Amino acid sequence: MTSITTRLAAAVIACVAVPALLAGCTGPTTTTDVGEPVVASDSWSESTTGSAPGAGSCELDHGDEGTRPDASCTPGAVTSEISPADPSVVCRESAGGEINESVRSAVLSAYGIENEDAPRYRVDYLVPRQLGGANDFANLWPMPESDPSATTKAQTDAAVADAVCGGRAGIQAAQYAIAHNWTTALTVLGLGG
Repeated sequence: MTSITTRLAAAVIACVAVPALLAGCTGPTTTTDVGEPVVASDSWSESTTGSAPGAGSCELDHGDEGTRPDASCTPGAVTSEISPADPSVVCRESAGGEINESVRSAVLSAYGIENEDAPRYRVDYLVPRQLGGANDFANLWPMPESDPSATTKAQTDAAVADAVCGGRAGIQAAQYAIAHNWTTALTVLGLGG
């Protein structure tokens, strides 16, 4: 674990602390540390992979910058099908994915959201599908519909995807920045914010 932590610390320094390097930064490929994306298998599928956390075991972080998922439940998950050397697949393919009702219910339950409150939430991908985000429970969380963060998250996802497709940010650096803290991803990637 120490060598993984050391490699990840080096990746953070190279990928986050020096925004000018981000366009070519590849960052970590896989990790077990909280707050960083994990690589999921078969993630372009319509079926949700992984296991849902236990009921009530997760908690939303309603910070000043915006609502964020519980990093221990939703660290983010990315597809293994995207090559850091050729992220163009995210720029030319539609990677939509409807979240079915049973998956939605499991995610809401994990975050302790009762049935009567469910209509006030949408289940969102932490690392968006258009950036190689996996259809995996480790990448799903409930976003309050009335929270201004919902619009900001969608705008952040789109701006980061544009930067990746325009060659201004590396795919793994973008995935890491969003998974680590989507509210600071634009700033971390040197894209404003």
